[in-house]
Amino acid sequence: MGQSIRAKVIKVDEKDNVLVMSERAVLFDEAMGFLNVGDEVKGVVTGVVDYGAFVDIRLQDGLLHGVAGLVHKSELSWDKVATPDALLKEGTEVTAIVTGIDKDLGRISLSLRQAQQDPLRETLDTLLPISEAPPSGSSYAPGGTSLRGLDTIVDALQAVEGIEAVQLGRQANETHVVSQDLEIWLAKEDVPAGFNVVARAGRQLQEVYITTELSRDQMKEVLESVLARTV
Repeated sequence: MGQSIRAKVIKVDEKDNVLVMSERAVLFDEAMGFLNVGDEVKGVVTGVVDYGAFVDIRLQDGLLHGVAGLVHKSELSWDKVATPDALLKEGTEVTAIVTGIDKDLGRISLSLRQAQQDPLRETLDTLLPISEAPPSGSSYAPGGTSLRGLDTIVDALQAVEGIEAVQLGRQANETHVVSQDLEIWLAKEDVPAGFNVVARAGRQLQEVYITTELSRDQMKEVLESVLARTV
């Protein structure tokens, strides 16, 4: 009693003599003055529910003022999350990326996953660094890789006009399981006389070196076409 606060009027009902105000609405409006989609923020988990977790965001002064954002279950981790409470507890300090702001509804969407390094990128940069020369692995032979479905894709690539050779490179196992489905990535780094392609399924990664004079855009079209026919 007697404490001065700043609040926003959110409802006026003269008939029932009711005036509803919100201090949180003022803090939210102020937060919107410096928060933008893509910003990295720090905060504290204040609630864990079946569909995600609520995080109280530290504002510019580094303090908690009750401005909360929701981290949807799908944005908690790169790993598969069975239940949010298996990963987070109330009071946990976290770092998140702002992924959405709805000023009309007063909602902030956050992602813990996007604040972490993509495990695929981490693996490519560490376990499978791009060589300055073609990999020393053997030329491809049917059944030469244990990744289910990759043999079919490699066979299709070998039949493409303009692709001179397909060679298996390095293999690695990563710590995260993002998807059990076979995924194909065209490495962005330039390598002599062709391209590095990385295939991933579960924890397994397989590097495939393609010798070709095709351009990068042409190679992308080839991969999209082959994947559409084989996956």
